[in-house]
Amino acid sequence: MGGRLGLDEALQQVEDNKVDASKAFEGWSEARIKAYAAIDKKPNTYYYRFNAPGEIQRKGAWTKEERLLFHERLMEIGANGQWGIFSMTIPGRVGYQVRGVLEVDCHVALRRRIFITYVLFCFLVLELLPPVGGNQHDHGPQLCPGRKG
Repeated sequence: MGGRLGLDEALQQVEDNKVDASKAFEGWSEARIKAYAAIDKKPNTYYYRFNAPGEIQRKGAWTKEERLLFHERLMEIGANGQWGIFSMTIPGRVGYQVRGVLEVDCHVALRRRIFITYVLFCFLVLELLPPVGGNQHDHGPQLCPGRKG
């Protein structure tokens, strides 16, 4: 057997080799074996890395529908670090993928917030707004406070 064993193949091995447990887990990583053995007690551990049995993992860019499910789930349970459990309602996605989307969204939101804060700072604190009742020679706000022209 070459390469990483997919979830469906791994589960099929369990079903095909119910008697011989050593063959059932052949090709599984130690992390997968531990997570699968504790799926009922620690679902977050399992779903952080693996999909539900029989579910095909999605890869690549998220669709609008997936992002909608993500934001609905975020409103439902919040971002408490239980990414495996969080991901259970987003078909084909696992916990680490969900956490990654949140990190990217937060990074983009933070950059936007920083930009908006900077713009507001420039306009409100540094008073870079054009003077009220400006004349025909006024070409908008100064780029540097205190600088003429």
